[in-house]
Amino acid sequence: MKGGRRFVSLTTQVLLVAILFLLPSTATARVKGHANIFLGLKMLDKGDWEPLEDQPEAGVELTWGDSLWPILIATDILRSSDDGTVDAFPIGKIDIEGSTIELDVGMRKIWEKENVRPFLGGGIAVARAKIGFDALGLSFSEDGDGVGAWIGGGVFWRVGSRVNLGISGRFSSVDVTIDGEDFKAGGSHLGLLLGWGWPAGN
Repeated sequence: MKGGRRFVSLTTQVLLVAILFLLPSTATARVKGHANIFLGLKMLDKGDWEPLEDQPEAGVELTWGDSLWPILIATDILRSSDDGTVDAFPIGKIDIEGSTIELDVGMRKIWEKENVRPFLGGGIAVARAKIGFDALGLSFSEDGDGVGAWIGGGVFWRVGSRVNLGISGRFSSVDVTIDGEDFKAGGSHLGLLLGWGWPAGN
């Protein structure tokens, strides 16, 4: 529970700073943006996560701001998870599961070239990682959280006036401590995007 409360606290602080910074300039501005669903894979450090180093991942990449800004605000949340088994003598097979959740906040530049939208961004990453074990009828889990950085980019295509289809990749670097051990909660992310933009045509 402590790990969860710390993660919520860090997340809240990051969001409050962003809101307080943007509120004066966006109160009367015309807001534009893109909300894209991300579906893909997160590739974690093999030394820390084997055999769970390649985890299916899903989330949302949200880009928004004043229509006159050359660079917009990025507010992304991504979650990955996987499960498997390992052999541990003399116990035998142990069921394990691992997951991460990231809140990536920062700036994103989107270039508009007819129907093509290449983009690049980066900023602060707040991450939480969790590992659980199940053996001999007993289950337990540990988690940890931390703050780091992310950078990413990709391209999406505008289909019609609002629909976005594309690909996205990023790298995040966040170190956490789980049960006294250091783990890398960040990694390489690669996936597909499906979403929409507003106002229509932008």
